[in-house]
Amino acid sequence: MAKITTDAVSSTVVKSVAKPSVILVGNQIQIASIPGTVSLQLFSVNGRQIYAETKISSGKMEFSLDPSLAKGVYVARIKTAGIELNRQIIVK
Repeated sequence: MAKITTDAVSSTVVKSVAKPSVILVGNQIQIASIPGTVSLQLFSVNGRQIYAETKISSGKMEFSLDPSLAKGVYVARIKTAGIELNRQIIVK
């Protein structure tokens, strides 16, 4: 299984709301503290979209990535009401 790590790239807060907690466990991106609709997009460093999914939740949610995701650097874009975050994902 690929090891996934994350570092903050940038974050933009559109409204004054709490930022969600983003945790990587195995091949899953776990996002906590977000009630409502959450959209996750994963991009290669070349800008190609690798993954996209939208879910509705009242709290913690999980997005499962392909376990055969190639080693490299990716950017995860997380959008919800009033918040847009970008996080660097490194698959080792």
